[in-house]
Amino acid sequence: MRNTAFLIVLSVLACCVFGCTSKHGAPDTVTLVLEENPTTGFRWEIETDGEVLKLESDTYQPAQVEKGIVGAGGTRTFVFSVLQKKECLIHCRYYRHWEGKPSQDTKTYRWNGKTLEEI
Repeated sequence: MRNTAFLIVLSVLACCVFGCTSKHGAPDTVTLVLEENPTTGFRWEIETDGEVLKLESDTYQPAQVEKGIVGAGGTRTFVFSVLQKKECLIHCRYYRHWEGKPSQDTKTYRWNGKTLEEI
């Protein structure tokens, strides 16, 4: 019984991290995790083709640090549902919204219908 429960939990975690697979072999969800430190005012902004990938969740997880440490970063996790199994780009801008367009960092990822890679 314990082994069965462990395997179920492990399967759910793998699904969350790597994307759940449909009967056609391609993921139903895509997860993108980026380092972020919102205490500096910087946040990631994501742009993609909404007909291919739909943003389902955008969450921030602070890093595990010693008690009393302030200003540490963490990770921002974006989860997309796959609407179409075709290629599209995800453009990421790391910037302070009140400063406008200049970005401290940019990243671009290619979704090819099955996998996500940074380009």
